[in-house]
Amino acid sequence: MVNADTNLSMVSLCPSFVFGPIRGELTSSSSFSIDIVGKWARGLSEVQSRLCVDVRDVAKAHVRAMQLHGTTGERFIVSAESRLHSADVADEMRRIANEVGVVYGSKITADEDFDGGAIKIGEQEVGCEKNLREKLGLSCRPVLNTFGDMTRNMYRSEIEDKLASMVLVEEEEEH
Repeated sequence: MVNADTNLSMVSLCPSFVFGPIRGELTSSSSFSIDIVGKWARGLSEVQSRLCVDVRDVAKAHVRAMQLHGTTGERFIVSAESRLHSADVADEMRRIANEVGVVYGSKITADEDFDGGAIKIGEQEVGCEKNLREKLGLSCRPVLNTFGDMTRNMYRSEIEDKLASMVLVEEEEEH
């Protein structure tokens, strides 16, 4: 579709709930997805099942949609096709907590009561993989990897912050 007023080509991208690891240093966040995964990873709230997509895949879809000919006027859903079980995400977070050496692992729990409602968890909710692959040459990464990357990134950032504050305390004590 070309906008009549601006003569610009248009492609619509419709991502589901967007998650993804932070880039660089996180000093504070106003991102709901980072906040919610942080609560899950620290055992402050139960891990929930979400239909979602990795922010890195959404970014790739934007770039490819504008670079490739024949996408003008197209609408692309950018998402995993089904929800992950919250227990699978919680298991991955616990594994990473143990790998990184933080104490949160035993506190991480999953909301196993929610079954997905009308479309059960694990069943296909949207059909988009074939369209993304054929028209944009894109395959979205498994979102379990996304949650793993986010969790690992948060834990490492937290460990670095603790080490930095320990160094500051030691330097203050020396003076």
